[in-house]
Amino acid sequence: MNAINQEISELKENIRLLNLTIGQLIHRIHEVNVENSDDNDNDILEDELIQTELRLEHAMKKQYELEQLKEYQMNCQHSFVDDLIDVNPDKSKYIKYCVHCLFTDEN
Repeated sequence: MNAINQEISELKENIRLLNLTIGQLIHRIHEVNVENSDDNDNDILEDELIQTELRLEHAMKKQYELEQLKEYQMNCQHSFVDDLIDVNPDKSKYIKYCVHCLFTDEN
């Protein structure tokens, strides 16, 4: 659960920074329009704004999915099993996870 909480916290910070970036881009586009600068500058800024908005949408969707998973895991009637997983071709490790919601017991 701690890993999900950590990832949600990181996503919230990322969303905050993306919102700041969007605000700055909108402000810069307005300045370029007022200055009657080269249309190419405006096109570049608008493309960057679109890409930033897409990243924001993706981050918000991921945050929602993680919060749903967290809620599901909190309400699950856990049934844990021990399993050996391959970390990489040369290394394996034992984990304990719920067969219903895949929550891993880190203790």
